[in-house]
Amino acid sequence: EEYEVRNDEGRLVARCDLAVPWVRLAIEARSRQFHFGDGPEALDEDRDNRLGEVGWEVRHVGWAALDRRPAEVRAYLERSVLRRARDLGLRPPRVRSVRGSSPSS
Repeated sequence: EEYEVRNDEGRLVARCDLAVPWVRLAIEARSRQFHFGDGPEALDEDRDNRLGEVGWEVRHVGWAALDRRPAEVRAYLERSVLRRARDLGLRPPRVRSVRGSSPSS
């Protein structure tokens, strides 16, 4: 399910594949089927610019990388979240461990 980013007035800014709202980080999974070519690339650029206007940053990951190297992609995204938190002067919230994953704090 996509995450909806809304502006201060409650208007929809963009839909993101995945988001980490507390650091205003959107994550987009790229695929050749939906994200390449003049039309889709222009739409993606427009979405990324709208997100930037409301203080969000976007990271792109490819489906091929997710299939071949999911642990590397996860580590990259975790580093991106921590960096974004540092840049914004935020402290990461304490996170409960989820069964089947490692604790994040």
